[in-house]
Amino acid sequence: MRPDSRSARIQVLVAEPTALCGARIGVVDVCTAAAAAVPVGGAGLSAMSRTVASHPLCGTDDISEQLEELQLSLGKGPCVDAFLHGSAVLTPDLGFAEIRGKGTTGDLEARTDR
Repeated sequence: MRPDSRSARIQVLVAEPTALCGARIGVVDVCTAAAAAVPVGGAGLSAMSRTVASHPLCGTDDISEQLEELQLSLGKGPCVDAFLHGSAVLTPDLGFAEIRGKGTTGDLEARTDR
C-alpha cells in the first residue's frame, strides 16, 4: 500500500486513535473517524450487497443511524448511490431531498428541529 493512497490515509485516521486506547478497531471507530475527518454533522456505515439484504452497522448519532435505515429502506440516497456507482457521492446538505419518500421523512425532519 502506497503511503499516500486513500487506503493508507483511512488506516491512519482509524488506527491511530484506537491504538492510543489499546483497543481493537471496530465499526464504530471507522464511523467516528469518518465524521472527524470531514466537516459533517455525523456519519453512518452500512454493509451492502447486490445479492443479500443490506444492513446499517453504525451511526455517530441518532440522526445518522436513522438516515442509514431510511436510505436502505427506500433504496435511494447518497449511501445507496455510492454503492451502486462504486465511488464517493458528495452531498453538501441532504436537506432530506436526497432521500425523500412519500410519508417517510416527516418524523425524521421533526426530530432534527429540536
